[in-house]
Amino acid sequence: MSDSSLHRSDFDRHVEILKESFRQDRIDLSAAPPLRSVMAPQLAYGRHRGPVFGEARRAAVLIALYLDPMLGWVTPLTLRPDDLEHHPGQISFPGGRVEPNEGEEEAARREFAEELGVVPSQAITVGRLSPIFVYASHHLVSPFVAVMPGPSLSWNPDPREVAEVIEFPLGKLYEQESKGRIRKMAKWVQPRNAGRDPSTNGICTTREGLPPADRLPEKPKRSTLKDAALVFETPAYEHSDHWIWGATAMMLHELSTLLPWPLILGGESFST
Repeated sequence: MSDSSLHRSDFDRHVEILKESFRQDRIDLSAAPPLRSVMAPQLAYGRHRGPVFGEARRAAVLIALYLDPMLGWVTPLTLRPDDLEHHPGQISFPGGRVEPNEGEEEAARREFAEELGVVPSQAITVGRLSPIFVYASHHLVSPFVAVMPGPSLSWNPDPREVAEVIEFPLGKLYEQESKGRIRKMAKWVQPRNAGRDPSTNGICTTREGLPPADRLPEKPKRSTLKDAALVFETPAYEHSDHWIWGATAMMLHELSTLLPWPLILGGESFST
């Protein structure tokens, strides 16, 4: 048997192992919200509990898993530019809104290609996480999990949507030292079309976390509502000077409960 066929055999074996882990009949969907709430911010708008209000926009993300020779199993995350309308400066999975007449998984793959510049044609879907409602942008997000060979080409991210591609090692999900709590500051801004569009909730957040517990921004003046600020804490994963929090951290935590951790921590290698 040639080396290439052995490598391909490893890839197929990993696909089957991951598919078994994400079998729908083995997953208790009712347990997902409590699992995700472990990583929910204090200022979570109830997105991890209760029904979705109104007619939420549909969105989808692709959680692509692959082996990196140095980092082991990783998934690519994107740092959003500071000038984006929704979630500026935050870290997310590649994905976006589902267009009319488009399936959710189709949208997730399309957005992955548009944002990272690499078509995930060899990515094999092994399962999905439970949908998550993101209050701030009024999107109901469907996360799809796929396994793929490591990209043979460098990422070519769209600078309008991606400031940096972050390869997040999945082993960090099982390391206590990679978890922490950070402080964020939400500022009240005058909402556009207040009362008509639930996505314009008047909240924007700063990009950087504030790890030192003894450093807090000054309390806002109560006289001017539009200048008011609210400081809140949130659990987060730390990696390479980045803090990953919010919906992305909540999905990562749910992912960690479904992954076959002996395989992830074993760091087995394959290529095509």
